[in-house]
Amino acid sequence: MTEDFARRALDDTLMFLDGLARDGVRPREAQGRLASLRQRHPGVAVDLVWEEHPYPSTVHYDALLRDGTAKTVSLSVCPATDVPWPLRGVRLASDQDLVRVNGETLKVRDAMDCIDFLWNEARVIRPLIDLCLISEAVKRWSVEPAAEHTQRALDAFRTSRGLLSARETLAWMEANDLTQERLERMVRGQADGFALRDRVAGEDGVEAYWASHPGAFDIAYVVRLRVRERERATALAVEVRGRADFHAITEREFAAHRLVALPRGPLEAVRRSQLSSAQADAIFAAMPGDVVGPFDADGAFDLVRIIRHETADLADVATRNAVRDAVFDEWLASQRRAANIEWFWGPAR
Repeated sequence: MTEDFARRALDDTLMFLDGLARDGVRPREAQGRLASLRQRHPGVAVDLVWEEHPYPSTVHYDALLRDGTAKTVSLSVCPATDVPWPLRGVRLASDQDLVRVNGETLKVRDAMDCIDFLWNEARVIRPLIDLCLISEAVKRWSVEPAAEHTQRALDAFRTSRGLLSARETLAWMEANDLTQERLERMVRGQADGFALRDRVAGEDGVEAYWASHPGAFDIAYVVRLRVRERERATALAVEVRGRADFHAITEREFAAHRLVALPRGPLEAVRRSQLSSAQADAIFAAMPGDVVGPFDADGAFDLVRIIRHETADLADVATRNAVRDAVFDEWLASQRRAANIEWFWGPAR
């Protein structure tokens, strides 16, 4: 190919691409226009590739020119309102920054690694995946939350933070630099989740799950005592079963700094389905006043004193919601197993 012929081929191809961009041509018509360009330059193999963007419904074209040698020339034209192809998907180095304190910058990847190490990835990473799955399903099924879902989401937001009045809520928002718009967006996200849960876990699904899991939602009211060493827990169990006062032992161990703090305190109402099979069998077989354990508990050991048992009733609102949550959790687990997950910071898990 002569230099003059190559220059004319390049000029004509650039004019062709400029026309496609200017006229907003769709791929089928662009392929039709390509025939004319090929006829003018029979010695050059010209192919057209493109990338479509659903928002705002644009098409980016690239022309590939070959003249029989091993070389390929790629040409493209980008309108001023679009992003050039080489820059699409490019991530700035600063995009990886999470927070900067006194000039010290924490990268997102380092933060994720720290979270995994300190909190165990299932506690933080899995909810992030679930959030994406819920958002996807809400869009796919056009789920719209009802007023009750929005109210439930707002109540959950305030209760989890101990905000019992409007004044406390406003003060908390100001202290955390949370605008009304951001609050509404956060609440809307949780309301969407409640609405999706009610769709996934319909009445038929709740009834079927209840029937196939007899006793799983029975409740045990207990007092839990947690210590660091198994030997200490075993010695306390022997002491209690020898008729020593459980509450007096709890006070003594607390004063001696030998107890591990429990996130929700020592008094607990727990459903059978929330316990391991070993704990459930022991706790629900015991009588009120009995002490069972010790049980392994995140590197510590629990003694559990039974206050009373309660047989669950599906007519109870709290029980029905617990069953609905269980159905929804199973659905989310199935969606996680089938999901294509891509982590942009750190390795996929």
